[in-house]
Amino acid sequence: MADDAARKASEAYDDALEIYSNAESITMPSVNVDLMKDDAADIKDEAMKIQEEADRLLSQHRDLMEDVNIQKRDAEDMLDNGIRQQQVIIIFIA
Repeated sequence: MADDAARKASEAYDDALEIYSNAESITMPSVNVDLMKDDAADIKDEAMKIQEEADRLLSQHRDLMEDVNIQKRDAEDMLDNGIRQQQVIIIFIA
């Protein structure tokens, strides 16, 4: 019984020593927090610039599409007017 207790104590000591050794061998990676913050701020600034450019392009194209639609309606009105005038001329010729 004493031998069994001594063996268990030795095993427990060996286990504890292994755990301690493993814990001591763990190293934390070196992290430059300030550099990471600066990089994050740069990425955020770049994202905002891209968003602003996208908004500007959308606005610019929205105005262009509105202008094109107005010109299209004007062209359709002119075509309809031309067709009516052609029909009137056909009636007078006949």
